[in-house]
Amino acid sequence: MSSKRSSQTRTKYEYNDAGHLTKSIAPGNKTTTYVVNPAGEPTTVTGPLNHATTNVYDLAGRLTKSTDPLGKSSVAEYDLAGRQVAAKDLNNSGTVLRTATFGYDAAGNQTSVTSAEGHMTQQTFDAGGRLTSRIEPVTATTSITTTFGYDATGARTRLTDGRGNATWTTYNTLALPETVTEPATTAHPALADRTWTSLYDAAGNEVATIAPGGGRVDRTFDHLDRLTKQSGSGAEAATADRTFGYDLAGRATAVGDMSIAYNDRGLLTSVSLGGTQQTTWAYDVRGNPAQRVDAAGTATFTWDDADRLATATDPVTSRTLTYGYDNADRLKMITATGQASTQSFDYDAMDRPTAHTLKNGANTQIAKIAYGWDKDDNLTSKTTTGTAGAGANTYGYDRSGRLTSWTALGGATTAYEWDAAGNRTKAGAITFAFDERNRLTSGGGTDYTYTPRGTLAARAQNGTTTQMSFDAFDQLITDGDIAYGYDDLGRLLSRNQAGTVQGFQYSGLTNDIAAVTGGGSTVQAKYSRDTTGGLLGLQEGTGPALAALSDLHGDLVATFTATALTDSAAYNPFGEITAQTGTPRKLGYQGGYTDPDTGKVNMHARWYQPGTATFASRDTATLTPAPSVQANRYTYANASPLTGADPTGHATSGIGYYTPTEDRFSGIGFAPDAGPSYSGHGQTCAGTRCLGGGSGHICNAGICAETNEFSSWWSAHVNSPGFDYERGLLSDEEVERLGYEYMPNGRRVDQPNFWDASAKVQNKYMQQWSPQLTNEQLAITWVSVGGLESFNPKNIKSGGKAPSYTNTKIGKSSKIEWPYHGKYLVLYKYKKNIEEAATQHGIDKNALAALLIYEINRFNFEPKTGWGAALFASWFGKDPKKGFGMSQVETYRVRKLLKKYYPEMYADMEKKSKSGHKDLAELAANPVWGIHLAAARMRWVKENYRLNGHRLTDWQATIAYCGCAGKNSAEFQKRWNSGFKNHPDARLRYDAMYDPQGKQFWPKKEPWAKDAAKEYWRCVAVKCAE
Repeated sequence: MSSKRSSQTRTKYEYNDAGHLTKSIAPGNKTTTYVVNPAGEPTTVTGPLNHATTNVYDLAGRLTKSTDPLGKSSVAEYDLAGRQVAAKDLNNSGTVLRTATFGYDAAGNQTSVTSAEGHMTQQTFDAGGRLTSRIEPVTATTSITTTFGYDATGARTRLTDGRGNATWTTYNTLALPETVTEPATTAHPALADRTWTSLYDAAGNEVATIAPGGGRVDRTFDHLDRLTKQSGSGAEAATADRTFGYDLAGRATAVGDMSIAYNDRGLLTSVSLGGTQQTTWAYDVRGNPAQRVDAAGTATFTWDDADRLATATDPVTSRTLTYGYDNADRLKMITATGQASTQSFDYDAMDRPTAHTLKNGANTQIAKIAYGWDKDDNLTSKTTTGTAGAGANTYGYDRSGRLTSWTALGGATTAYEWDAAGNRTKAGAITFAFDERNRLTSGGGTDYTYTPRGTLAARAQNGTTTQMSFDAFDQLITDGDIAYGYDDLGRLLSRNQAGTVQGFQYSGLTNDIAAVTGGGSTVQAKYSRDTTGGLLGLQEGTGPALAALSDLHGDLVATFTATALTDSAAYNPFGEITAQTGTPRKLGYQGGYTDPDTGKVNMHARWYQPGTATFASRDTATLTPAPSVQANRYTYANASPLTGADPTGHATSGIGYYTPTEDRFSGIGFAPDAGPSYSGHGQTCAGTRCLGGGSGHICNAGICAETNEFSSWWSAHVNSPGFDYERGLLSDEEVERLGYEYMPNGRRVDQPNFWDASAKVQNKYMQQWSPQLTNEQLAITWVSVGGLESFNPKNIKSGGKAPSYTNTKIGKSSKIEWPYHGKYLVLYKYKKNIEEAATQHGIDKNALAALLIYEINRFNFEPKTGWGAALFASWFGKDPKKGFGMSQVETYRVRKLLKKYYPEMYADMEKKSKSGHKDLAELAANPVWGIHLAAARMRWVKENYRLNGHRLTDWQATIAYCGCAGKNSAEFQKRWNSGFKNHPDARLRYDAMYDPQGKQFWPKKEPWAKDAAKEYWRCVAVKCAE
């Protein structure tokens, strides 16, 4: 199988006789091979550089051990119920370096996690499997308890934080959040001053948000549910509109004054502002960026056979950097020519950086940063050499991973205290007070006041009051005598102080500053970057071009030449500068722009205040409260600023090592409740995770998505989610000009009376339209949305050459080559999806195909259409216990499966408020995701059910798949033993799919679904339906 591209950009795949992937050949003949066991599980994966990763599976198909090319391993252990009870990291000698353990209740809910340091976090659940409390340890005798409440539908209505302050949520009839009410405070006790209200259109789009105090954001969507305009009103500062435009593929092509262009592979090629190009890209044959031109100059990049960054040219310093890696893909060396230097990186056995050493052109060390860690990945020491404030720093933490002490050079210790909601109440001798909504009200002799919606309104100190104002998007507009402006992506565009204006230019759509300009567009500073946004070099004012040195947190700690450091800076754990030599730079903590007068750091969506460790405005993103500090909308980096950063202003990301929510064995955390987390302090990139700032693995990032408050919008309209269909947009004038041959979604009209139907029916149809549906399936979709007059099964409009089998008599009794083809016809085009889902979840593809064939035929589907109207009608039901789509998985089960096997995707859906019943039903109704959900459900059954003390086989799982066969393992065993007496649905399923070996205890019927699955794979092998 290969794409329909030229041979230069084509990736080829090879399979064995069983249909398992054995080789992929990327452009440039870069080959990855897969050794698979009889179940199709990859036991050895060897990349283009001949570095092999090996995997071990148990009899249930679960990955139990993974060993990297350096011999280091991660191990997962399971109990007899198939639940993971331990995760271990081993070195290349097989010695266990650390172990985390997991506990469960009788229903299979994860009730405890004991970290590698021995700290236990607990959770409790109600009878419906809903989380009711989370208990996090602080000391041996104290803990933080967060509790949750729900309504009758299972939607969470209450979150009570560790201080006992409750936030309440109500929902509308579409199960969408309608109001969010925060606790009363002395300043804002009235309900109207602490309640956010959301308004929706009929399609479930949030068309307006009304904030406390009267601020309001209105949104306009096109008929394909794409955001086209945002406008704000009612705030203390005027709010400029934001506008967005899209192409026929649904990609963003206009954002305010910016124009965005793509190549035929969907890769960004240019971003222009007012007709002038700001950034352009060129790519190699594998889609890696080969050139980027922005305000900093022209940077070029090359990549090795494993798609790791091999070289980069720095347009500011004219250096060429060469990158070297070890066999585990960890960055080991950066060698620069031009301004000659070398940077080397060391790691421990758990892949955590331990040293970053900088040497000049004469190979003399001029700076070094050494790191120490505990078993829970808390940074316990940082020792610097050569830079300002050089010396040893050590750090202490409580059992929840919150920073509790910092001992600096000379032995001076600063102790930090936190309340149960994650507010820093003490730093050394300075105390801080917070209200019930976690807003800082006083500290260090300064008093703070806020607007009802939570933006900082004034700061009073020593008799002087500084006023601040924000717009309706909660963007800081004025801070004393400083005024700020922003673009339509929420990025800082200008700073004006007493008539002195600075402008900011960015690299592409990221928040990475490429240049700062003054009056008359005079360039005041230029910043060059690698492919992930990590700072390479800078030139400010009339000073020389200098190379940049950043630490693991992304802080700019030094600039240097080929011979020595030019200037340097040291920071306390929360970002205040404690020592400095040379010239202060515009970029600092976390590599972000730091206002020279206020000290605030721009973190895209919000401004951070290092002196108080808080943000100046409330986070508009709602994060999963795991850990509980993520319910606090003002605290930086989950109260652990040394091990996390916040490049978006919305969520904490890890800094150069795996984070607890990453998909690997030693991810120590509750997977279902994992909050947003991104590797590295740079950008979250399309299709991968990257580390920025010159530390860690510089991955093949392509063009990184911007890290700002529009990340959800970006995901939906620039990098479309995998389950989304390709969308388009034609205006009424364009439709008329094209003779009404095309629908507004850019697709040809495929229903006879499309233009006779109401706009509501047309829009519903276009929302369900997918290139993965056949003409026959589209006709039934048309019926399901109300276009009844157009549906005539005897005269369905069909394009292209009809398959040869349509002239063959259908029926098992017929003497034909493909007797079952009418039962699996609809699955024909999804053969690769079935293989991928089966491989991902460790399921026999024959059993998965049989299950799908059974599910799509149990509604007496038309043989030639393969789909029944009952199935499509079920898309629009409101019962969470009704099955949807090809897999017929109920939405409450869809939610559980996504949480368990696709936690990051589910977290993103929740973040975008796209995890309600309707959203899950639409996801299940998507054919590709229906296949993946079916495989995930089979996997879950295999992991949680037992028959005669043994794990289920794949074929037994096709029966247990249905709740009719038993709602738990014990009930399944009982019904199995009875021959499913009094359970006809389960018996029919058994008769259709199970073919036991040996003596049977009830009469066996022909397993037609199993036979049909075998025929299906023969059919696709010879392309019988083409």
